[in-house]
Amino acid sequence: MVHGPGRRYDDGCVARVAVVLRAERAGLALDDIRELLRAGDPAARRRRLEAHREELRRRVAEARACLDLVECALGCTHDDLVDRPRFQDLVAATAEGRDPFDATGAERPTRWYGP
Repeated sequence: MVHGPGRRYDDGCVARVAVVLRAERAGLALDDIRELLRAGDPAARRRRLEAHREELRRRVAEARACLDLVECALGCTHDDLVDRPRFQDLVAATAEGRDPFDATGAERPTRWYGP
C-alpha cells in the first residue's frame, strides 16, 4: 500500500503505474500501452510488442550509423573529409539506412577513416 496526499493506492495500482512509466521509457505511445494492458489475447499483445521491437531495432541501427558518421568525421585528419572514399561510403550507407559492415559480416572497426 502506498500513501499519497490524502489517498491510498494498492500494490496493483502502483504496479500498473510502474508498467506505464516503463513502457513510455521504452518508446511506446500511450495508446499502445493502453491496448497492451487491456489485451486479453496474449498473441495480439505479442504481435504488438514484436512490431515495436522491430521499430526500436530500426531506430538503434539508424542511431548507430549516425554515430559512426560523427566518429568518422571527428577522427579524420584530412582538410576535406567529404572527399574521402570511406567517408562517402558511410554517408551513402546512412542515407540508404544500412550498416556498411552488415553486408560483409566484418567486425565493426573502432576507426575506419584514414588515407
